[in-house]
Amino acid sequence: MLNLTSFFTAIDGTPQVPMMSMICMATTLALAVVPPVFAIRHAKKKYRGSLKSILFGLAMYVIFEFIILSVVTAAWKNMEAVSSNKVLMAFLEAFLTGFTGIFARVIMILALAKSRLMDNSNSIGNATIAGVGYTLYRTFLIMIIVGQRFVLALTINMFGAGNLSSEMQGEEMEGLADIYEAFLTTPAYIFLIDGIKYLMVLVISVSLAVIIYAVYNKKAHRLLLAFALLINVLFELPFALNYYDVAFENELVMLLVAALFTVWMALLAYKTKNVSLKEEVRERETEIRNAKKQAFPDFNANIKK
Repeated sequence: MLNLTSFFTAIDGTPQVPMMSMICMATTLALAVVPPVFAIRHAKKKYRGSLKSILFGLAMYVIFEFIILSVVTAAWKNMEAVSSNKVLMAFLEAFLTGFTGIFARVIMILALAKSRLMDNSNSIGNATIAGVGYTLYRTFLIMIIVGQRFVLALTINMFGAGNLSSEMQGEEMEGLADIYEAFLTTPAYIFLIDGIKYLMVLVISVSLAVIIYAVYNKKAHRLLLAFALLINVLFELPFALNYYDVAFENELVMLLVAALFTVWMALLAYKTKNVSLKEEVRERETEIRNAKKQAFPDFNANIKK
């Protein structure tokens, strides 16, 4: 039985949605907006990336994950040999999601290169912005879903669940009662999971874009791509195992394991980025020296001849 006395009450005497739940929902909304905006601004300012790169990332997500991956997943879920084995389904979904994420971003980097947006001065910036663009669909989804929850919770706290339900009938009133009960009984940290997961997905996406860019420009070995695929699959695995009730019933443990692979991928991308930038700087310095030699030839050498 729910202990209603542990909550603040609204003007009609009904319990309010806990303040900590409200804070967690607001934090999730902030995590879905602030980090991608900061990443885009940083890439644009420091590496002169183009905002057009966002469209490449968003388009690749819609084509490969929203459409193709959804169709493929629905197809193998209808196979009796697969659908009857939850462990197999979890591992298969993690692999397909991880592989699709890598493949889609490879196409994304190739498309950016063909569009001539990438050159030695802004390629890392474009790769970063495209990586952010790949996650924007999730941003919009969180803003819509969590935003609606937050507004409804705020409305309940302002006017009271009793006053709101008195103005409703039938299914609307039952729906509000179910949502209200969920607000009161759900642990506050659950409302923060979507925000934390999005932040990790953002880091993974940008890291993969940087790694794939480095491999494409031969600044890193191709084996690095296979290593990134492994990390990406391992990152998806805890969420898949939790979804199919195979393991990680505790969401906090699930997030902790996923966070370890996120940090691993970020460190790999950071190291790759530094090596890539150093080589690009050396290449630019060589080009500048060669240009100066062509503009100002060595006359002493001609005299000696």
